[in-house]
Amino acid sequence: MIVADLSQVQVQEIILNEEEAKGKEFKSKSLTGKFPFLESEEGPLFESAAIARYFARRGGNSSVAGESAWEQAQIDQWIDFSTSSVLPHLMSIYRGTFHNIGDADSYNESVKSIKDSLKVLNTHLQGKDFLVGNKITVADVVVASHLLIPFQTALDAGFRKAMPNVGAWIERLIKNPSFVKRHGNIKLCQKVIKPNFPVKEQPKAAAKPAAKKEDDGEEKKEKKEADPLDNLPPSSLDLFNFKTFIVNHKDRKGEGMTWFFDNYDPEGYSLFHLQYEKYPGEGEVLYQTVNLMNGFLQRFDHFRKHAFAMHAVLGEEPNLEVQGVWLFRGKGIPLQMKDHPQFEYYKTRELDLKKEEDRQLVRDFWSAKPGEIVNGLKVQECKLHK
Repeated sequence: MIVADLSQVQVQEIILNEEEAKGKEFKSKSLTGKFPFLESEEGPLFESAAIARYFARRGGNSSVAGESAWEQAQIDQWIDFSTSSVLPHLMSIYRGTFHNIGDADSYNESVKSIKDSLKVLNTHLQGKDFLVGNKITVADVVVASHLLIPFQTALDAGFRKAMPNVGAWIERLIKNPSFVKRHGNIKLCQKVIKPNFPVKEQPKAAAKPAAKKEDDGEEKKEKKEADPLDNLPPSSLDLFNFKTFIVNHKDRKGEGMTWFFDNYDPEGYSLFHLQYEKYPGEGEVLYQTVNLMNGFLQRFDHFRKHAFAMHAVLGEEPNLEVQGVWLFRGKGIPLQMKDHPQFEYYKTRELDLKKEEDRQLVRDFWSAKPGEIVNGLKVQECKLHK
């Protein structure tokens, strides 16, 4: 219906009730018995994307359908891409968010798959307002319609900031008068609306003793659950004092790092190298790559108490990399980092300070300055997370 409006095609919309949908008259016209279904002068047509393309080609606004065979092929390309890469994951997000049906693993995998697809779109939309020919076409309408539920539930403001081309594209489309006429004013989510999946029943534990009463007869209130990292056994390395020491040391690369290596506690901390996995078209322009790095750090601004890092943009245009060396309290990567909406796009490798190459990597990253060579690449910009 959005495409029909854009293409200036007059369409009569009929809503069938359940009895009519099961009746012989409708079944005689529809091969699948599913909706939407178009009854046209030429004959019946089903599948919403096919109907949309038919309206675009028939209408008075030829640009919506593509003005050349090449543009029409590109339109088909993006519709097919969305049908194969986005649509299969929508039901898991829809059922999980609105009905709490499913499980967290399936939901998270669906969200990740859609995010991966949107990275492709983000790269393609660099310098473009729309998917084909830099004007709105049926491809934009179909792909955006597929993505409306994810953008209202799972693809939050942080993700859209990390994918600025896609974010601007979807904002542009939902404000289009034909979109508004059909969908109303759409509000994209600021934070993820997380499903509340039912917890699987666990074997019943033995009954706990009744809570002791205070003198005034009121039960003691349970303490608020603490961050598990706060409850770890004490470490010989005090992270706060180490940060103060290393950040202000005049010879960070020499004496500063030697002190760290001598006092590192491998039982109380973990070291990781992180490298952003680029999609085609990413890492080509310096300011965009710096924005990508800064967006990652800004989304992790709340988690400083138990982490320290140097994150950097390395290399030369058009082959830039985003990498970092991170110190975390505890063993392994903490939940706070795993919950970061961009963490899934990073490759991680745990570092072992018994290996000289890993010691050198930590030394080079944590003392890095623009213009120096780190991990074989020139430092363009670097930022401490402290």
